[in-house]
Amino acid sequence: MKRFLLLFCFLAGLQLPIMAMKTDRTLLAEVNLGHISQAIKLIESGTDLDKQNTTGATALMIATTRGYETIVDALIDVHANLDLQDSDGWTGLMMATINGRANIVQRLITAGADKTLKNRDGETARSLAAGDTEILKILDHADAV
Repeated sequence: MKRFLLLFCFLAGLQLPIMAMKTDRTLLAEVNLGHISQAIKLIESGTDLDKQNTTGATALMIATTRGYETIVDALIDVHANLDLQDSDGWTGLMMATINGRANIVQRLITAGADKTLKNRDGETARSLAAGDTEILKILDHADAV
C-alpha cells in the first residue's frame, strides 16, 4: 500500500517531505561507505565500537584496510578493542600490515595491539609483513621496547 501511495504521489507530481526517507546507519556502514565525519560522530556518541558484521569484521578492521587514519585514531582514543578477530582470525593489525599501511601499523602497535595473534592459517602480523621493510622495522622495534 505504501509503495502504491508513493507511486501515485510521484505520478501526480506531488512533493513528499524528504524526512520520510530516514537513514539510520551503523558505524560499520559509515566506515564501509567512507563517510569519515559521520563515522567520527558515531564514535563520539558512544555507539557500539566493536560490533562485528557477518564475517566478523569491525569498523577498525575496515578502517585499517582502507587507510582511514582519522577513524583509526578516534577508535584508539575511545578504547575500541584492537585485538578482535574476524571469522578467519584476522585482526586490524594484520589487515593494516597486508595492505602496507605503515602509519596505521605504528598507531596500533603504540596503542597496544597484540602482534602475536595468529589467524586461521597460523600467520601473524610479522609473517604477513614479509617483504615490507618499513612495517617489519615497526614490528621488530616493538619487540625491542
